[in-house]
Amino acid sequence: MKQIIVIPLMVLSILLAGCMTFGNAGESEPKSPPAYEQEMKEAYQRQFVTDGSCTEKDLSVDYYGTYEGVYIGFVNGPWEYPAVVERETIGETEFVYASSQRLMACKDGQMLPLKDAYTSGWLTDDGIKDVLAYYKTQKPSLFGDDK
Repeated sequence: MKQIIVIPLMVLSILLAGCMTFGNAGESEPKSPPAYEQEMKEAYQRQFVTDGSCTEKDLSVDYYGTYEGVYIGFVNGPWEYPAVVERETIGETEFVYASSQRLMACKDGQMLPLKDAYTSGWLTDDGIKDVLAYYKTQKPSLFGDDK
């Protein structure tokens, strides 16, 4: 009796498995980038790449999160930054960078360096402290024992 029930169940399982698709099977279009990435690329390209030296496709974003409604991250392109340790004080906090590249802030399609976003009121002292706390987890070697 067990064989009579098991065999039809096995056949049914095989037929059903053959009809299923997994993952992105059949998709021909690549997935869209996350909203933050697209907005940051567009804003950066529009405001800072006025000479046409690169397009949005040449840019990438190292996203550090959204704080007080503001996207924060590094925008990377086909250029190099000198490798130097630099410090920047924003409000009551001090950021340490391994190059001349700075964190950028994007809000409502506009892009500002992080310090300018703070002075423009996009971010409060608490928001800047939250950005720094996450930044330190990503760049611990820049801060030594000061965690």
